[in-house]
Amino acid sequence: MAEAEEAAFATEHARLVRLLHNQGKEDVGDLRKTSTTTARTTTSNSSSSSSSSSIPRYIRLRRPRPVASKEEEEEEEQATRKAIVAAGGHVVVWCPAEDREGFYALPAAFRMAQWPLYQQGRVYGMDVASGVAVWALGPRPGEDVLDLCCCPGLKLCMLAERMKHKGTVTGELMK
Repeated sequence: MAEAEEAAFATEHARLVRLLHNQGKEDVGDLRKTSTTTARTTTSNSSSSSSSSSIPRYIRLRRPRPVASKEEEEEEEQATRKAIVAAGGHVVVWCPAEDREGFYALPAAFRMAQWPLYQQGRVYGMDVASGVAVWALGPRPGEDVLDLCCCPGLKLCMLAERMKHKGTVTGELMK
């Protein structure tokens, strides 16, 4: 499954890069046709009878706060990763290298609210699309960042982590 996801992402990424380089000169009809074909392929490859049940639940690993020793932080992170894999999760392979082991996909039917890792705050539900916004921004320590679409605030957490908690992160929900 991970190899198929990675191949589909690479194909779509290459197409979008071509589209950007052509500065929108590619026919919009072609873009819609390709997106529809991709959606059909994804749905037909799923083993589930319902297309909504084949969409995984995404989680993000919360990085340990630097209160413990480095060894204790690494042990906690490794234990959390093992528990995620034991629950049927797998790394979202097409994430950027610095976050490759930060996002995981869990089975669609996974009951996260009852999961001890979620209840302890060691993982949180966050769609990968929100992570893409943070990766695209590329925040650095010491910068001031304004998120105008911050509800429920998980991008803010990711922004602060990426900035190593140095700088200002402000969130607003525009109505």
